[in-house]
Amino acid sequence: MIMVPPLYSAKSRINAFSIMEISIVLVILGLLTGGVLAGQSLIKAAELRSQITQIEEYELAVNVFKDKYLGTPGDLINAESFWPAQTNNGDGDGMIEAATGFSGTYTSADNQHFDGERPHFFRQLSLASLVKDAFDGSQILGSGYPKTAINPSAGIFIAGPWQLHLWSPVSGNTLYDNISDIATSRMYLYLGVCNPAMVGAVGGSVSGHNDLCGTLTSEEMYQIETKIDDAIPKSGKILAQSWNAFPVCSINAGQDYNLLESSARTCNMLYKLSD
Repeated sequence: MIMVPPLYSAKSRINAFSIMEISIVLVILGLLTGGVLAGQSLIKAAELRSQITQIEEYELAVNVFKDKYLGTPGDLINAESFWPAQTNNGDGDGMIEAATGFSGTYTSADNQHFDGERPHFFRQLSLASLVKDAFDGSQILGSGYPKTAINPSAGIFIAGPWQLHLWSPVSGNTLYDNISDIATSRMYLYLGVCNPAMVGAVGGSVSGHNDLCGTLTSEEMYQIETKIDDAIPKSGKILAQSWNAFPVCSINAGQDYNLLESSARTCNMLYKLSD
């Protein structure tokens, strides 16, 4: 009698995942992916909050300084009487100028962004113990001016009055309803200065320690704006400057942020401290 072996036996059975096992694995992978994405979202939210907190802390420090010393840091006309040999007097006109007695020119061809009263702005806030960092008045990122909370490779300097040549029509930089108002009568924290310098910048060969650059993405700017301002690049307490021609930070003549280019750091922020 011929015995026919069974088609399948315990030894020949092929091991495989059941549908239930595959489903469990997929659920676990989904949970892990969701957890990673949620974690990234929380990290980004924390970064945005830290940036908002940083600029608001400087705004508070400036207001406290004004109340205590009856003048603006950097512009304070009698600063040397408070801190002899540690800082310089300003001209007391209420603006932080690239050169004392601002006339539209710079006294330093080497570093146009840290000339005149500007290096003394953060220095005097530090001397008055109104900010946590000890700024030394130098042109060095992290020592003379603060790093941005959201992008440690970029820093903040004080702008006021603003320079017209930095608001050229290139890349949509000229977005604002009153250019002369920005150039002459307001004081801003400017989030858009980097280290090291770029040789050949406007105003001469910049051989110092800093140059302007893109600091935030358009998505970051938009998220910050929606929390504390009007979410319009060209108006309100926060203004956006496009750093490179392509891609630009804003579109529609400055009415909207260019969220299609949200991953590139193409935006610089001006945060208004005073009218």
